[in-house]
Amino acid sequence: MIGSKRLLTAAVTLVLIAGCADRPPKAGSEVTASRVASTGTVTKLDFVTSLNADCTFIDYGTIRALEPPSHGTLTFERGSDFTNFAMNNQRFDCNKRRSQGTFLNYRSDPGYAGSDMAKVEIILPDASLRTVTYRLKVGTTAEQQGAKDISVARTSVSGSVQKLDFQYSINPDCTSIGETKIRVTKAPSHGTLKIEQGEDYTAFAKNNARYDCNKQKVPGSLVYYQSEAGYTGQDSARVEVSFPEGNLRSISYTLIVK
Repeated sequence: MIGSKRLLTAAVTLVLIAGCADRPPKAGSEVTASRVASTGTVTKLDFVTSLNADCTFIDYGTIRALEPPSHGTLTFERGSDFTNFAMNNQRFDCNKRRSQGTFLNYRSDPGYAGSDMAKVEIILPDASLRTVTYRLKVGTTAEQQGAKDISVARTSVSGSVQKLDFQYSINPDCTSIGETKIRVTKAPSHGTLKIEQGEDYTAFAKNNARYDCNKQKVPGSLVYYQSEAGYTGQDSARVEVSFPEGNLRSISYTLIVK
């Protein structure tokens, strides 16, 4: 999957010449996208595809790096993945099936943590042009990736086991993307946290292609809390969630034990 920048540039140039030499691209748009990546691992920045309204594949787009990252490598690889069309797009139902397209992948230099940037040009089969600047936060912790700490309040019965959370990463067809890992970064003072792999129900919003997944149990990671016997009052804990896509999330729990 990961190749040298020199070979990658040559491959993309050949595609550009073969696919677009006979027609100039339309006026393009410029967008900026923020992404996070785990140090030294391959992270999908984007998936580029062109579909008809009936979800049939039109053709591959042409992608080339205008500005390669300073602290890592970009690669482009053809494959299949799920799309992310908005609910008001007539292709919204296409999100529930895999489509052919091109992955834009990033891998940081070994041991690097900090900011990075890459800029690419995308020419779609209809000759439309898009320039995307990716601003990257790279690290091995949620703080290094710039993730905001999420605060969650929960109430627990003293001495009883209470489910605090269920974290998961699910495709639109309700299959698991991969294991969602949770580690405790701050243990509770008056009880214990337990992390288990299991299944539970999701809570996707209606405008999410995964909404129908709420009707069935899916795999993920469960967080349980149990206070010391007889303890009542306030407690707190913090965990860091690692998703298979490479992003991290920090969650702080404020617990009221009664």
